[in-house]
Amino acid sequence: MPRSGHHFLETMLDRYFGREYQYCEFYQPRGCCHCIPCVRRYDPNRGNRYFMQKSHDFPLKDDPGLNGLYLIQFRSLIPRLQSDFEMVVREGVPNRRDMFEQFCVGRTDYFVRFYEKWIKTPAPNRLVISYESLTEDTFSSLARAVRFVSGDDHVDAAWIAEIVATSRSKVGATSVGPAIRDPRIHRFYDEDFFRKLETVVLDRCGAVSMRFHFITPSKSQPSP
Repeated sequence: MPRSGHHFLETMLDRYFGREYQYCEFYQPRGCCHCIPCVRRYDPNRGNRYFMQKSHDFPLKDDPGLNGLYLIQFRSLIPRLQSDFEMVVREGVPNRRDMFEQFCVGRTDYFVRFYEKWIKTPAPNRLVISYESLTEDTFSSLARAVRFVSGDDHVDAAWIAEIVATSRSKVGATSVGPAIRDPRIHRFYDEDFFRKLETVVLDRCGAVSMRFHFITPSKSQPSP
């Protein structure tokens, strides 16, 4: 899902694996084949062992049965919607409440269908990392991703620690990097509206591995 810390995680994976790793951003590069799977996964100049290709799967047509690994990232609903709307505003979408609410309804449907397709049913070739776990425990999240990509339980813990420490810029004595957004601080804040959107997600996706900000799921909340 967009706005779920992909760039942050991918940059750290690139540092960890170095020349053994190649990445395709898919959406921006000139000359990209725009094929999934990529037709140029191997770069003879790098001699890469690993290849990662980005996809938001907006039309939900990506094949979940390819012979490969799926590193899946998502983020709690309302902060993701708020961050995603900031991006489309920069691209020219009117910065109005009605546009925000229309956007949120559409992207909540995408969130639910993405979750149902990629996250709800575990698979051995999928690793799911939430934005919250990535930002709150970056070391463990990166270590999990490294093990998943390499297929090796051994990781260089010292190198991971250095990557994590230096991947966050410094402003004075403060570490700056991906952070947890407070969804109550937003120009179009509407608690009732946000609660309704979260209820849609709870009803369709359940409460497992999900963080809600405006509703409190019952401890006995059944999986849908």
